[in-house]
Order: sequence, then C-alpha cells, then structure tokens
Amino acid sequence: MPQNKYKLPEPVKTACIAYVRDYKRLLYEYNQKRDIVLNAQKNVSFGSPSGGSGGNSEPHSKTIKLDDIENHLDTKIMRAVERAKLLIGDDICDDGERGKLREAMIDCCKDGRRFIFRYYGLDMDKSTFYRRRSKFLYEIAKNLKEN
Repeated sequence: MPQNKYKLPEPVKTACIAYVRDYKRLLYEYNQKRDIVLNAQKNVSFGSPSGGSGGNSEPHSKTIKLDDIENHLDTKIMRAVERAKLLIGDDICDDGERGKLREAMIDCCKDGRRFIFRYYGLDMDKSTFYRRRSKFLYEIAKNLKEN
C-alpha cells in the first residue's frame, strides 16, 4: 500500500475543502464583478472624477478594475481550485471515468462524512480515491502558494 505523499496540515486541508465547497459562489461573484465593469456606461464611474477627457480614460479605468478583480484573493482561490480540478484523473484515459472521478472528488469535498464512495461506481478502491483526493487538495494549496 503506497504511502500518501500529499499530506497537508489539518488547517490547510480544511481550508482547501472549504474552497472547493465555496467554488460556485466565488465563480458567480467573479463573473458578476466582471460583468459590472465590462458593461459599465461611460458616465457611470466607480469613484473616478467625471471631468477630463472621459473617452480615453474609460478603457484604462476598466483595465485597472479588471486587474483588481483578477488579483483579488477570492479570484486566486477560484483559479487554484480550477487548476487542481483539471489535474484530477489526468492519468486516466477514459473521459467518462475521469468525469466520474472529478464529480466524486467535488462531491466528497462538499458532502464530507455524508459522501458514500460506492455510489459512484469508480474503477478504483476507496483508499486509492482518498489518496487522489489528498493530491487534489495538495494541488489547491500548492496553486495558492505559487500566487
């Protein structure tokens, strides 16, 4: 039985699970913020003076606001989860099996103790699944550390 080389400190592991649970909210808020900035009228500005050249500063203002959104901690968390999700089952050739594994991995993080492994019909044993889950959470933490 291979040992888990992706062990995280308990507080980090708990935080990464919370990030997975919160992913949909983070994604929704990210898209909302971007839509507000991208669809803003020229005359509607968020704290900018309304005088001056107006037309030329608008794209620059939007760029700054979009950069602020991209550099926000919530966006970094969302991106870290997305990148880690892409790696789930990257060694599995069958797209269907990989999809089932990704779904089970996310559900496992969301459902916690209520998660029932056997309902997903994965082509692996429970210990292999949980080693892969540890790797998934490790990847989230690693992605966040890199940013």
